Amino acid sequence: MTRTTRTGDIVPAYRLTKLSDVVSLANVSLATASHAASSLVSDDTRARVQAAIKELRRIPHGAAKTLASVRTRTVGNTVSAIRFAG
Repeated sequence: MTRTTRTGDIVPAYRLTKLSDVVSLANVSLATASHAASSLVSDDTRARVQAAIKELRRIPHGAAKTLASVRTRTVGNTVSAIRFAG
């Protein structure tokens, strides 16, 4: 199963879309594409990046984001001893 991008490239449908794919399709820098999610770029640029994301059907990978940021946003709890009454 394949799909065709706006530029005419035929790519496998199962291939995970990277941010670099969005960058090349939207013709912006990596930093600009990354900032487009958070209102730090112009409306025109944000629209181009969002259109590229939609066309490529990009879904951010949560585990990859966690690895890159070194923050899991997970709270842990350790129990040192458990006593049973009975």
